[in-house]
Amino acid sequence: MCRMLAISSRRTPPSALFERFKALAFEGQTPTLGPDARGHNDGWGMAAFVGERLVVEKSHLSITDPKSGFEEAIKRLSVPALWPGHVMIHLRRASAGMDVRTANSHPFHRKHEGRDWFLMGNGTVEGFDPTAEHGQIDFEYFFDRVLENLPDGGELKPAVDAGKAALTARFPNYNSLVSVFMHPRGLEGYYDVADKFDRYHTLWKAETEGSLMLCSEALEVEGVTWGHYREMGGVVSLPSFRKV
Repeated sequence: MCRMLAISSRRTPPSALFERFKALAFEGQTPTLGPDARGHNDGWGMAAFVGERLVVEKSHLSITDPKSGFEEAIKRLSVPALWPGHVMIHLRRASAGMDVRTANSHPFHRKHEGRDWFLMGNGTVEGFDPTAEHGQIDFEYFFDRVLENLPDGGELKPAVDAGKAALTARFPNYNSLVSVFMHPRGLEGYYDVADKFDRYHTLWKAETEGSLMLCSEALEVEGVTWGHYREMGGVVSLPSFRKV
C-alpha cells in the first residue's frame, strides 16, 4: 500500500507540491482511513525522462530520512533547464510478506520494444509469494503481464485488461490494482479496486495551466484543484508536454 504522485508539466512544479507529497510519509491516509505511526516509510522511488536520458532514484529508506537522497533528487529535478516534462514519485508501505529493500521500491523499470516503461502501484494481491516468483513482488508481476500483451502502437487499455486477466487467473483476490505507467510519451493512470467504496486506494486528478497531475490524495497546494478519478477499469492519460 502506497502513495503516488505523477506530474506532466511544461515547467517545474512549485516546491510546495513536493513538500506536501513528502509529508504523506507520516500524514497521509492509511488503510485505517487516517494517519498512523507506520505511515508510508518503507522506501521511495522516482523516475523521470530528461530528453532521451532517464533519471531513476530509489531507496529502501523513508523519504523523510536525510540519508535517503530525496532532497538532492528533487533539487536536481527542479532546475528549470533540466525539468524533464513528466515524472513519477512513490512512497511505499510494504504489504505483508514483502521485504523492505531498494529492489522492491517502486517504480519498476522494463524495456519493451526499445522503449522504457515504468510502473508504480498501490494495492496488494492476496496469496502472492515473492519467493515463488523469482523475488518479484505483486506489482512487478502485474507489470510484466501487461507488457506481454501490449499491442503494436502501445495502447495501454487492452494490455491492462489482458494483464489483469492473466494475473487474476492465478491470484484472483486483490484489494487494488491502482497504478501509474510512464513511458517517453507521458503518463497513464489505471483505476481498479475490489471495493467500489474504497477510500484508501484512490486516484485524484488535477489540471492547471500547463500541467496535469495524478495523486493518491488531494494535496493542499495553492492554485491546484483536485477531482476524483473513479472510472472502474479506466485509463487516464497525461501526455508529455515535451516532444520525444
